[in-house]
Formats: sequence, structure tokens, C-alpha cells
Amino acid sequence: MLPFLSFGQQIEISIKSDNIKPEIRIQAPVNGTYFYDSKMDTSLNQQNELMLTYPASNAGAYTIYYLGTGTKLYLNPGDKIHINYTTDANKKVQASISGNNLAGQKHVNTIKRPFYQQVAEKHLHKHGSIEAAQEAIFKNMNKEIGQLDSLLKNKEINQAFFDMAAAEIKTYNYSLAAFALQDSMYRIKRALKDGLLPDSTANFFVNNWKKVIANYDFHDKHNLNNSSFMDLLEIRNAFEGYYFEPKTFKQVQAHDKKDSYLDFMFYSYTLNPDIVNDEYVTAMLFSNTLMQENFEQLLVTKFDEFKLKYPNSNYSPYLEPEIQKVREFNQKAAANFSENTHFIKDYESFTDFKQVQDYFKDKLVYIDLWATWCGPCKAEFAYNKDLSEYAKANNIVKVFISVDRAEEDQKWKEMIKYYELEGHHMRASENLSKQIAEMFSKDFNGQRGFGIPHYIILKNGELVQKDAIRPSRLKDLKEQFKTYL
Repeated sequence: MLPFLSFGQQIEISIKSDNIKPEIRIQAPVNGTYFYDSKMDTSLNQQNELMLTYPASNAGAYTIYYLGTGTKLYLNPGDKIHINYTTDANKKVQASISGNNLAGQKHVNTIKRPFYQQVAEKHLHKHGSIEAAQEAIFKNMNKEIGQLDSLLKNKEINQAFFDMAAAEIKTYNYSLAAFALQDSMYRIKRALKDGLLPDSTANFFVNNWKKVIANYDFHDKHNLNNSSFMDLLEIRNAFEGYYFEPKTFKQVQAHDKKDSYLDFMFYSYTLNPDIVNDEYVTAMLFSNTLMQENFEQLLVTKFDEFKLKYPNSNYSPYLEPEIQKVREFNQKAAANFSENTHFIKDYESFTDFKQVQDYFKDKLVYIDLWATWCGPCKAEFAYNKDLSEYAKANNIVKVFISVDRAEEDQKWKEMIKYYELEGHHMRASENLSKQIAEMFSKDFNGQRGFGIPHYIILKNGELVQKDAIRPSRLKDLKEQFKTYL
């Protein structure tokens, strides 16, 4: 969706670069809210410049992605911002900002926001108790807000900028404090036979929760302008609906099982309805689930209901293309397998990777280890057509081994059809999956671990490449194959 002109105070972003690469991505707010799918891919002109104009109604947080950098901006009606990208001798890209609220714009780009769950767990480990962890989190929050307040008092930023930036600081840190509580409670409940907490323990968690969120306003529109809002909202749904009854905070023993995780997610959002933010929250729920590309038919049904309830929603145009993929997936899933799709005979009985090697003992084989839940695995499937042509021309056998659990058998076969994965297929047994994880683990920041997608080359039954090049780097992969052709 392209930015458009509007009467009144507009928001202007101008960009210039000394690099010849024109591709650039802009993430703009929708209705003044953060929305992951509102990304626009565009290009700089022949002079390596770009001018964007947004209406005053599009005030909020913007992010400019260019040459591996992400520049965050808080923009209000009438703001004009210029970004100049320069590349130094070491090919490192620098983004220089000029314009309204300059000190603030520079400041927010120095703040890093690691994944909130990991940060909360680190606080728990470091400080030893929930209260001590929360105290440290809120102390840091007040320090960050204090830095903003100094900029405001010195008139280096205006009140509108302060309100946006402060809301982001509060929401992220409230998410940390809330998750420190939720994670601790979850660990205790998991160790209990019936999952019910002793009354004194339950009272501690309820009282702590009430204390944590006492000063957070879920209906303040500024809070919807950052990605942490949904994290905090999900924690609230857990406390005030799933673990405890809304309003009474009486422990909930069990909920009816749902057919899928997606069904559960929509169900959990109805336990504590949020009438004020319902349109935004539902749209974000669609966005978060669609990006996982599990293609549940329920998404189509729920989206049709969403459009009836909000026929003029500004979120729908961003969601519709992804919903269409779900429709296409279910159409393909109902069709027959391609004649070039082959399932390895008796694959369910394979418990040792040597059986896979023996099965293709006279072949040159490229193995793709994947799973239906693995986003990066599915992203690589976009390069399968070119790889298939190369493999066919060079007598290379393509093999896809899924490490999905048995209950994902139907989803596995549906995705084979949807992604048109021509070649040989098998779903690894539990024992084989464990062996694969051991055989092909590698170092990740000092720790051994197994990650997918992962690629392997076999020749005449021998393992010749334990960590082969992925399909998206086909030129390099072809060079790797030259050794074995």
C-alpha cells in the first residue's frame, strides 16, 4: 500500500544514499498502530533519492530498512525527516538523521530491544527472585524515561515525540516484568500433579500481577504503536482468563481442548475481550499466525468474520494476500500428489541414518532436512524450481526428510503438495530424528545444537557433506557439487 497525499499537516521522509543499491523497505504505522505486515518495498531513483509523504493520520513509529540497517523514527503531523546513508571504507553503512526531534530520533536508535522472554529470564537468573527481577526492570525503565524527560525539558524533543517513545519504553519493560511472573508461575504449575497452585502461592501471583499492571493503560493508543503491546496482551490473557477467571481471579482448573493451537489462540482472546482495541488485536492475531505459514483453514473462516465486523478496516488489505495463500494451500492440499513425488518405501521403519545412506547407495543425493513448523525451511522452498532443473540435468537425487512428529503427518503431506516438492520424501521416526540431531549438530555461539533447515550430500551411500550449501545460494551449491559429479 503506497503512501498518499492528505490535506493538512503531512509527514515527510526524504532519503539519499551514496550506494548504488536502490532497494529499500519502509514499515509505516496503520491507524497510528504498529502492524508487522505494513511493509512497502520500493526503490531509490536514479539519483539514489526517495521522497515519501504520509497523511497526518499516519502518525506513529516508522522503520526504514536499507543495506542491512534499520532506522526507527517517531513521526507526528508536520514532521520532516531526512536520512542520508553513507558507506565507509570498510563498507559499513551509516545512517545520518536530520529534522524534527533530532536528539530523540538519534536516541531511540541507540536502544536495543532483545527478545523480551530471554531478557526476563536473564533478570530472574541474575536477581534470584521475581520481585528483585521486577525491581531491576522498572528501575531501568525509569532510567530510560528519565533520559527522554531530560530531552523534553531541554526542548530537544516535543511532547508528542515523548509520548510515543515513553509508551514504547513502558510497554517493553512491562512485558519483561509480566513475563518474569508468568514464566515463574508456569514452571511451578508444570511441576504440580493437577496444575493447581496452593492458595497462598496463587494469591502471591495474583497480587503481584495486579501490582505490575496497576499503572499500565491497555487502552492508551500510544501503547499500540509498538510490537511489545501484543506480547503484554498475551500475558494478560493468560492471567486474566486462562489461569484465573476474569474479575474474580479464581484459579481455573482446565479449559476445553481445542482442535489446534490457532483455535486455542482465538479462544484465549475471547476469555478477556478487549472491546476498545478489538479490531487491532484481531488483526495482529491474524498477522502473527499467518507469518508462521501453517495455512489453517480456520484462518479463512475467521477472516471472513473479521471483514463482516470491520468492512472498512485498514488492516484487511495487508492481510488479504496472506489469506489468499491459505486458500491456495487448501486447494492444493485437496489435490493428488505430483507424479514426481515419491515416498521412500517403509520409511516409518527407519531408525538409523545408515538406512537412508543404503537406500541411495548408488546415487548422488542432496538431502533437505526440514519441518512444517520451520519458517526458514519453507522460505528456501522458493528456490526449488531452479535447483530441480540443475539436479535433473546432473542426475542428482533430491531427498526431503521431515523431522515432524507423527501427529503432523497430514500437515507434512499437504505442504509437500503446496510447495511442489518434487523428489523423494520421508518423515523421520522419533529415533531417527534424535540421531539426526546428534549427527548434524554444530556450534551456535559456543554451544552445540541442531538447527534446520540443514542440507546434506551423499555419494554412493557415503556421507560426503554434513553441512551442504542451501538452495538459495545455488551458484555456490553448484560449485560444491562439482567435486562429486
